[in-house]
Amino acid sequence: MNTFEIVKKAFILPFRAYKGFILVTALFFMTEMIKEIINSEYIGDLSLFIFIAYEIISIIILGVCIAISYHYVYDSFDIREVSLKTTAKAGFKDTMIESYYYLLVIIGTILISYGTGLYHNIFTLFSNLNYVEYKVETLTLPELIKYLSPDAYHHLAFSVVATLAIFIILFAICFSYCSFAKIRLTETGDIKESVNFIKITKIIKMKGVRKYLYFVILTFVLFATVFILMKTLESYFIIGSIISSMMEAFSLFFILDSFSLFYYS
Repeated sequence: MNTFEIVKKAFILPFRAYKGFILVTALFFMTEMIKEIINSEYIGDLSLFIFIAYEIISIIILGVCIAISYHYVYDSFDIREVSLKTTAKAGFKDTMIESYYYLLVIIGTILISYGTGLYHNIFTLFSNLNYVEYKVETLTLPELIKYLSPDAYHHLAFSVVATLAIFIILFAICFSYCSFAKIRLTETGDIKESVNFIKITKIIKMKGVRKYLYFVILTFVLFATVFILMKTLESYFIIGSIISSMMEAFSLFFILDSFSLFYYS
């Protein structure tokens, strides 16, 4: 199965597994509604307790959604064996793996940004503002930039673009490794084994680096499109939350199935 066939098959999975897709959407919608309650101004002193409850419920719901997705992605997965304990554990491990890889993206971007001169150029920007009568907090970005010399402006623009490009590349790489790590977790049951960079890299080399890069680019473009649309629609209450929940459910099915098909291809 080539890369295009893998992505195509994963893309239509939510439509083939429509019952599971609807159920996962409903569960994600539940978390959206709970989040709206937390953001409400009426909860007062109970905000901390409700926030903790929300995080716990979200982890459990995520675990249930993962279990439902596994049921359709892996034919051997029996959803009847799922319990509150297993779903909570699955949701917690999934959150831990994602946090680990996304933390690597942030740390990597911060470290590499020193090489692009980002921090030096930001320091130069604020140094040039010493003579400005207004407080920096009251100035908009275009007003801040106009106080820069042409050279300083070009250096700052280059470092910002370079840092953004680095972030996107690191995010795409860690996103793919994170997805493979979740599959390895399902396969081995060992969270340490699932975040082993060396073993995941060996698996990628076995599949072919060119095939992997093409697969990551194609998958990432589709996922990024869905993610941007999801975040845009989140600003619209109720209708936006429903569509956002559908996007989350679609992303879960699509990413899990596409990376599983690639992993076992």
